[in-house]
Amino acid sequence: MKKNTPKNQKAFTIIETLVAIFILSLSITGPLFYVSNTFHLARIAKYEMTAYFLATETLEEIKYKRDFDLGYVDLANFDANTWIFDLENLQNNVSLAGSFDSDPNVALDFRACDTISTTPCGYLKYTPQLGFHYNSTSPSSVFYRYATIETPTSQSERKVEVVVGWNDGLISGELEIFEYIYDFNG
Repeated sequence: MKKNTPKNQKAFTIIETLVAIFILSLSITGPLFYVSNTFHLARIAKYEMTAYFLATETLEEIKYKRDFDLGYVDLANFDANTWIFDLENLQNNVSLAGSFDSDPNVALDFRACDTISTTPCGYLKYTPQLGFHYNSTSPSSVFYRYATIETPTSQSERKVEVVVGWNDGLISGELEIFEYIYDFNG
């Protein structure tokens, strides 16, 4: 039996269908790539901001330690070379790396870091109640932090350098800040 189809009736060919699918996929993947890239950049910005706050926290702890020590020294017996001695001594007595980090759970509120690696003090732990810290029972965060102290030109000046890095398996980076601190009594 023969089918009668009008001659003016047209159907989509396979090529026309493939071209339509290709155009449709381009119109969908462009915005999806943009949204995915935006999420990636937002995650990097979040890590950079957290790293900056962690670095300035350590700088502020070091300046507080300096101010506390200088405020309670016996000025009659004050030696200008020892105004930040305990932190430098902590750093110098570390067996290999010569770095340290603030930690309220140890003496002097600072802990020595004694291994040479990209994360000398290890990864910071995090809990909502305590924030970032080194309590070994808490889960690890993606951040590590360490500080060093250098004597650039005079005994009343120190260069404090703090490095904070992050690695979540996909995104890694490092932020380094430094500040010169001074012995205001010297």
